[in-house]
Amino acid sequence: MINGALSKLFGVDHERRKLTANKAELIRTQVYYEVLQSMTTRQYIMGLFSISEEDYTTTLQKFKVDYPDAVYLQSREEIIRMMVDTFATKK
Repeated sequence: MINGALSKLFGVDHERRKLTANKAELIRTQVYYEVLQSMTTRQYIMGLFSISEEDYTTTLQKFKVDYPDAVYLQSREEIIRMMVDTFATKK
């Protein structure tokens, strides 16, 4: 009882719930960030469209704006397909 009151007083429970929610969000978005940060993905897209590093970065930003919900996709293939679509229509 005292432990619970102290936790509430000092906000420990609130912080614990916040950290748990943040961890759950990171897990839900992990695949997306792994794909976007992957050197293999970068090289594949750059080679596929024969583009420079600068063009890749610029178009990647467009992808993030065009597909904000992609962050929750769990399929690497689907994320890459969406990226390819964005890069194919960048001009």
